[in-house]
Amino acid sequence: MRTNPVHELKPLSLVNRGPLRKVRGLSAISNLPRHVAERQKDHALKRIQKELKMDAEIDILYDAPSNGQGSFLFLLAEYGGTLAGFSSLGARGKPAEKVADEAVDSLNDYVGSDGCVDPYLADQLTAFMALAKGNSSFTTPQMTDHLFTNLWVIEQFLNIEIYREGERGRGGRIEISSD
Repeated sequence: MRTNPVHELKPLSLVNRGPLRKVRGLSAISNLPRHVAERQKDHALKRIQKELKMDAEIDILYDAPSNGQGSFLFLLAEYGGTLAGFSSLGARGKPAEKVADEAVDSLNDYVGSDGCVDPYLADQLTAFMALAKGNSSFTTPQMTDHLFTNLWVIEQFLNIEIYREGERGRGGRIEISSD
């Protein structure tokens, strides 16, 4: 493997996601009947078309490598300025339609919000933003405990300024400035 190290991280600004351009996805199964993947796909597509008023593309993977049985649905929302992913795992006794509903519900929650960075990515970005020279910022549809904890930990180690706008469980904005 050959890598090219980065000598300095550049600040980032993820405050506006832009228009929704496309939704793509993957319905995958392992050691289950083919109709499970097809039902996940079909149910998700119907809801996306009805609720988001757009077409989507969902591929099927019938033979995901696994020793056991399982299913998975992943949806990717492609915006002008960002990408956001949403997923759901199947479980014994959980209908394929429920798997699809969980992923589509997460997608709909995100689409209906103003945040640019999904809540699961927001807390992971903060360390890199703190190490970048300059001002970085993002908006998120939900300020999580993980996000606030990561910000607190970063402040214990680095001499940076953090601006927080928003409450736990609600949308908000984070700005991090470092020299």
